[in-house]
Amino acid sequence: MDTTGTMETVKPPAIQVVEEQNHDPKRDILESLRPTLYACSSVQRIHGGLLNATYRGSLINPLQNGRCTVIIKHSEERDPNIPQLTLSLTRCLAEQAILRGLGRTPSHQVQHKQISIQVPQLYQYLSDQQTQIFEDFSQNGTLHDFLTSAAARERITASTAVALGEALGSWLSRFHAWSKTPVDADLRNIVEQNSNGFDRNLRDFRFHKLLAIQKQYESEHLGHYAALMHSREFGRKDVIVHGDFSTRNILIQDPSAIDEEKDTSLAVIDWEACCLGDYTRDVAEMVADLYMQNILYGSKVALSIIQGLIGAYPPLDEEAAYRTVAQIGENFFYWNVYAPTCTDEQESEFVRLGIDLIDKGVGRDREGIKTTFFECIFRLS
Repeated sequence: MDTTGTMETVKPPAIQVVEEQNHDPKRDILESLRPTLYACSSVQRIHGGLLNATYRGSLINPLQNGRCTVIIKHSEERDPNIPQLTLSLTRCLAEQAILRGLGRTPSHQVQHKQISIQVPQLYQYLSDQQTQIFEDFSQNGTLHDFLTSAAARERITASTAVALGEALGSWLSRFHAWSKTPVDADLRNIVEQNSNGFDRNLRDFRFHKLLAIQKQYESEHLGHYAALMHSREFGRKDVIVHGDFSTRNILIQDPSAIDEEKDTSLAVIDWEACCLGDYTRDVAEMVADLYMQNILYGSKVALSIIQGLIGAYPPLDEEAAYRTVAQIGENFFYWNVYAPTCTDEQESEFVRLGIDLIDKGVGRDREGIKTTFFECIFRLS
């Protein structure tokens, strides 16, 4: 398929948001925490998204471990100002269940060279308020913000970048190995509910997005891929996956330490998209995220991280490798999730590359994949 030439930009459907007047969400959060051990004197919003808001709270009474702050995540199913959007609250149940489950497994923390990766401890889930309270990681930011900074790209050595990728691959491998085992029945049931709830909402959105792209561009395999993805027939559907495994959902503590190859701690957060699916989904999302950093910022560091991740993760069989390539391609259609802005030329490149990789992956075009960076996925066992 010829994907060269000028392509019209595909933009996601616009969502109109009307600001709600005379409402103080911080006051609501403080009131919901008042009767708990995590009552706060103040909260500061540190992240917000559609139907989610995350705060750092200053505790009135320090915890037994001496910490004086917590992270508070509040979720909603609907927003009266965005009536066209609904996200199932099964995501709250799934997130708290998976964190409790992982806290009792070796996947809770993995050490690789100077880098440790863990999941945050869930302190409490207030089901009536759809509010979760987590441990806080001081001096942190997202791995995405760190890697996309000019200073990080200049200071991180290739060996450190590879080690970072190896740590991510080692952690993901251990998590998937655990998720393929007979996990607690209650946990599995909750994750299955999220597969039929929140993840179904996401698949509906993805399905319509893919069909909209197919209408604009010729693609031999895009429609077939969309149908398989929507019906959960694309690959396995019996493994617990993170569902949104990207550098945006990894915290890095004291980022300056990694520049100097000192001990560095990472935390994998935002588990609300966890579901039963194909383990290659997590691999594809992280690879696509990092490769987009190369396109947007010319980051060779990101490419080294990919190489480390693929090298540390167990080799994929041939069919899994093809599925991974196709899913990497789909992730390029959601560039605006990973980067607030990009040039028209970059956006067109994402769409071209996405269509091309879906065609090559679904069409099992090994020779075509060999001509791309993503030949590294075929590290066959």
